Amino acid sequence: MNSRAGPVLPKLIGARVRRREDPRLVQGQAAYVDDLKLPGMLHAAFKRSDVAHAIIRAVDTGAAAAMSGVELVLTGAQLAEHIGPIPRVTAFRAPDQHPLAIDRVRYVGEPVAVVVAADRYVARDAIDAIRVEYEELPAVVDPHAATEAGAARLHEDFERNVALGGVGGGTGDEAALDAAFARADVVVRQSMLNQRLAPNATEPRGVVARFEHGRQYLTIWSSTQSPHLLRTMVAQVLGLGEHQVRAIAPEVGGGFGAKKVYGEDHVVAALARIVRAPVKWIEDRTEAFLTTSHGRDIHGDIQIAARRDGSILALRAKLVADIGAYQALLTAGIPTNAGRMISGVYSIPLISHELTEVFTNKTPTDAYRGAGRPEGIYFLERAIDMLARELQMDPAEIRRRNFIPSDRFPYETATGLVYDSGDYRPNLERALQIAGWEGLLAERDAARAEGRIVGVGSLVLRRDLRPRTLGPGRDRRLGAFGGNDRARREGERHNRHHVPRPGPRDHVRADAGRPFLDPDRGHRHPARRHRGRKAGRGDVREPLAGRRRDRAAQSRREGRRQDEALRGRADGRR
Repeated sequence: MNSRAGPVLPKLIGARVRRREDPRLVQGQAAYVDDLKLPGMLHAAFKRSDVAHAIIRAVDTGAAAAMSGVELVLTGAQLAEHIGPIPRVTAFRAPDQHPLAIDRVRYVGEPVAVVVAADRYVARDAIDAIRVEYEELPAVVDPHAATEAGAARLHEDFERNVALGGVGGGTGDEAALDAAFARADVVVRQSMLNQRLAPNATEPRGVVARFEHGRQYLTIWSSTQSPHLLRTMVAQVLGLGEHQVRAIAPEVGGGFGAKKVYGEDHVVAALARIVRAPVKWIEDRTEAFLTTSHGRDIHGDIQIAARRDGSILALRAKLVADIGAYQALLTAGIPTNAGRMISGVYSIPLISHELTEVFTNKTPTDAYRGAGRPEGIYFLERAIDMLARELQMDPAEIRRRNFIPSDRFPYETATGLVYDSGDYRPNLERALQIAGWEGLLAERDAARAEGRIVGVGSLVLRRDLRPRTLGPGRDRRLGAFGGNDRARREGERHNRHHVPRPGPRDHVRADAGRPFLDPDRGHRHPARRHRGRKAGRGDVREPLAGRRRDRAAQSRREGRRQDEALRGRADGRR
């Protein structure tokens, strides 16, 4: 009988794995977007709004255009003659957002004009010379006030500034939920805010674009976490086929989910085609705080019903997400994760959650470090702590009593997620032991006796799984994953690691581990193909693969030498 052995996989869990990228990073040999220098390269800078909400009456670029070293100045209306609005990848209804504002600005930092100059300093001086005449409008910065009658409207097609409303989910049995709250021994209610934050990567965003007119081919380097989606979107904006765009993500100095595809990527790509020269833009720290998509900013009204012994009967959550002035790449889908994760690791039989997303005159929000999931866990875990205080119970004990039992997996939560496995109590016990939980509680009580305010907190969470069912009662309007299930499918379609057979007109590379300073590296020119065949190989990729293996072996040898040197120094110190 023939038997087929399964694949032999390396042991990674619990094993020391050598990091391949460390040597070049710690030795200062890594290359980031700002390290790229191309012949004849020009530099771009953006004029940004300093008001939160206004009509643009006039943009005077005369003084900037007359400055020595300035190659081009474009307003939003002028750029719109070359490219259209920023594409969307989700199924949510969204207002148009142009890379440069045309007739209205909706948040501080929104770009209204762009300058291309010989160097970044001239470009920045020219930006300061641009004069914009605004007619200021009332601004809305509170999502609750933004939905009230008479509030300033950001987008005409969105009444009461509601971007997404009435998105509900949970068990779907409101009568049973009401009955659970009615028979509960204790009900805790609390309004909370998971505050807005600004990602702050070590390396700000940056993009370089080069357009070859002879073969209508764009090469774009970007500090992005989504190079394949970048290729798709830039091709769409410029009216090119994806085979005419090569997207390269070099080393990326931090991203946290925020380094996706932005309007600046499209603008720089268009500028390279317009001025017929490579163009670079590097974000400064002020721009990073103002314009890189923010995270969180969800308000939650939470109610939790329980018995006197701490058993949770039901939970009700009403969420309001402040998504800022526009729907960016995945903006509308991110807050839907908060409701999906609101059950956490606990066996809560009845749940109802409702989400409203609101436009305000702030920087748009988008994915950041967990993308909506930490917000839901934050609301849940705070509510459980408040319940513990109300019952005068150890917060760790109330968690033990409500954990999903290990013998109930696979387990479907009241929000429609299916957990395949889990055993949370041993993890909690181990964490309490390591932390010295009882000692921490004693220190807290002693400090409070002295009049000092000291607290001790605990939290248990897990990453979510995909929903198993999309039927009635599972997020009433948008399925268990909300509309973000569609968004995720679209994102996966765009970000799938699809690299066509490389050729002189069709090459995409997004591996941050490869050298990228040679713009033509990786193209299979005829001479290279000839050398490959002459050596008895059918394809140039074979010798290239051999060289990569040689480099990998050399890296391993160098790593072993470094380890031996470190051990020798350590032995000497001992």
